[in-house]
Amino acid sequence: MFIAVLAFGGCITDSGLDRGHFISDNAQPVEVSFEIVSDLIIVSAEINGVAGKFLFDNGFTMSAVNEGFGRRANIDFRGGTNIQDANNKRSSVPEATVDSVVISGQTFVKTGFYQIETDNFFPCDTIDGVIGASIINKANWKIDFDSMTMQISSLPFQGEGSTMDISFSRNNSSFVKITVQGVSVKCKIDLGSSSEIKVDWKNAKDAFIGIPAEKRIGIMSLSAHGLGNVDTTYLTSERQDVRYSGASLPRGGRVLLKRDLKYQGYVGVNYFKDYGLIINSLERQYILTPTNKPLTFEMDSSYGLVIYHLEEEWRIIQLNPNDPLLSDIALMDKVTMIDSLPMSKFESICDFKDYMKDKRESKEAIVATLEDRKGSVVLPYRRRQAQGIPAYRK
Repeated sequence: MFIAVLAFGGCITDSGLDRGHFISDNAQPVEVSFEIVSDLIIVSAEINGVAGKFLFDNGFTMSAVNEGFGRRANIDFRGGTNIQDANNKRSSVPEATVDSVVISGQTFVKTGFYQIETDNFFPCDTIDGVIGASIINKANWKIDFDSMTMQISSLPFQGEGSTMDISFSRNNSSFVKITVQGVSVKCKIDLGSSSEIKVDWKNAKDAFIGIPAEKRIGIMSLSAHGLGNVDTTYLTSERQDVRYSGASLPRGGRVLLKRDLKYQGYVGVNYFKDYGLIINSLERQYILTPTNKPLTFEMDSSYGLVIYHLEEEWRIIQLNPNDPLLSDIALMDKVTMIDSLPMSKFESICDFKDYMKDKRESKEAIVATLEDRKGSVVLPYRRRQAQGIPAYRK
């Protein structure tokens, strides 16, 4: 019921983006547990000796904390720097150099940080900031999604599997060239995005015509500055073959086609979750080790729309226009009741999220009542409605 794609990233041109250095622990590698929140990796760290929880996101240029954590950690933010988030929104944010960041004994000193509002993209979870590319790119990481642990080292990790060479841009972004549906795509690797693979619709041209996918219109993402813009996307119903250097990777990926992406494509964290993932930043390589667990796939189920608290009202911010049950519903329609409950009963988006989680887990239908005499509509919890992707049009 909530936004399916949470994208987050930053980009500026600044000579000090990768400032600071890594001081490794005497006994390494070290291991640290992590959590999965909203499909994303959350790690514990100490900044200037103050403990907190942080999004692990190499798609973010530097690192960041929110205002409250910055005060607790005595970070002296001065001036402002222009950043551009994953929704191509620009703003000026405070910037500082942080004395120390410690993750399970591994220490990063004199690194750059921004001050951002983490509630904009984690409204229902206590997340203090972001461990970004300027830290991630200074060390090597071995991530096990099954045990939810990662190891950190100054020495490269060894592993069997598919090795991919990556490149770094001036703003610390990591890139890899892959082929999807016969289309060569230079992708930014963005562990702060819950998508599997995103491809710019124009870059894909006619390669995806006719492939079953769910069409969505509306607001698709959250970022540092809140909700993104209204857009149209197609999410393929099945995994597509993914190739690197001509060879198929063990796991295919579901592809989200989207207009006007900043780059040709993106590979998000959910693509890597069926692998053991090694990020040898210092060697500029990723190693994808297949796991023993079977690759299962279940067609997504949903109610066909997303309701969000927007400007003091509850609005439909995303829907599938091809779903016959939604034919009388329009984007931004105001919702006044869910089932027998007035929307005023939900004090926050978090209360509503919990309510809808219970409905999905029990696979119960919902009854949405709309303003302006549109009445009510009964929406069963069902498989997403897919159709063949049409030809690209400007």
